[in-house]
Amino acid sequence: MTIMPVAEPADQRPEAAEPQNRAWAAVLRVFYEPRLAGPDLAGCALWLPLLLLAVSAALASYPLLFRLGAPALVDLKVHNTPEGLTRPAIMVFLFLQFAAPLLIVIAAWLAGRITDAWLLFVVDAGAERRPVLRATAHGMLPLAAGNVIAAAVRALAGPDSNPLNPLASNLAFFLNPAETAVFWYEFALGLDVFSVWAIFTTGLALAGLVRRKVGAVVPALIGAWLGMLALRAWLLA
Repeated sequence: MTIMPVAEPADQRPEAAEPQNRAWAAVLRVFYEPRLAGPDLAGCALWLPLLLLAVSAALASYPLLFRLGAPALVDLKVHNTPEGLTRPAIMVFLFLQFAAPLLIVIAAWLAGRITDAWLLFVVDAGAERRPVLRATAHGMLPLAAGNVIAAAVRALAGPDSNPLNPLASNLAFFLNPAETAVFWYEFALGLDVFSVWAIFTTGLALAGLVRRKVGAVVPALIGAWLGMLALRAWLLA
């Protein structure tokens, strides 16, 4: 009698879980060895880092928004603004709160497109667009870490803390919002440790992907970052 091997269902085979394990391994690896992870990110899924960025932005924005309510949140923002807020600025502020998950995904995508153009026309690296977008999205994950930590600190902080800026990770934390011009305070709000971490993580991942020095990649990321900060600050000023 011949004994036939029993085939395992496709979803129970070890190779079926390999793509998922690989995706999560890439997410973790980009934090501690981004340059070596760069070439591997070219074949990873784009949706996972974008999803993590969106979820982290929701955790950082929505609990405060729903706990205080939109009117109280606007009053708190106006109270911390020396010149007050114009009606268009109030609308922009509320839009930034409600659309935070979408905006961080758009920012990561836009940074990837700008970097892709930089690598193509300035560095002449000859990289394909999709691998660059994937490496950029993964490199931006330190922003997700910052959002999660900010959400946790905001939830545990006492009543004397500033719920709009709970972490001492940005330059604006050390400024007095009542004595600082709106534009410069909002601009300083984005000059934080997690953004710098994300820029250099992305630069290292892209440098490993295109086999160039980090200094050849980072200028495009810094330019995109400062441009987005300036636009946000200008809209709220």
